[in-house]
Parts: sequence; structure tokens; C-alpha cells
Amino acid sequence: MRELIETIVRHLVDRPEEVGVEEERGGRHLRVAIRVAPEDRGNVIGRGGATIQAMRTLANSLAQRQRLRVDIDVLD
Repeated sequence: MRELIETIVRHLVDRPEEVGVEEERGGRHLRVAIRVAPEDRGNVIGRGGATIQAMRTLANSLAQRQRLRVDIDVLD
């Protein structure tokens, strides 16, 4: 899952070398934390949160096969 989110985010930002994605598992819960350059945060979040919400929807759809719940957060 980390590789998928990282690939998507790298294509959205202007500074792909500063993208960092961390993954934490806990039971049936998966937390993905995204770090990007401050000026790229808007590209990842999107207008009204549409881009990050689309990533969350995609990740949860893929994780259903493994009965996981995925949370994606953009860190400061």
C-alpha cells in the first residue's frame, strides 16, 4: 500500500524528492502518513480535500480484500 500511495503522491507534487510515506499497522488498521514540502501540501490535499479523499477511497477499496481499514494523513 505504501508504494501505491508514494507513487501517486510523487506524481502530484513539484518536489518528488521530498516525498516521504510511512506505514503503521495495528491489527486490522493501517495508518499511512505522508510528508511533502510545505508548498506541495495543497497539491496533495486538493480543492476541498478532493484529491486526498480520492486516495483514501482507493486505498480502502484495495484494502477490503485483506479486511483492513486505511487512514491516510498529510503531516506538517
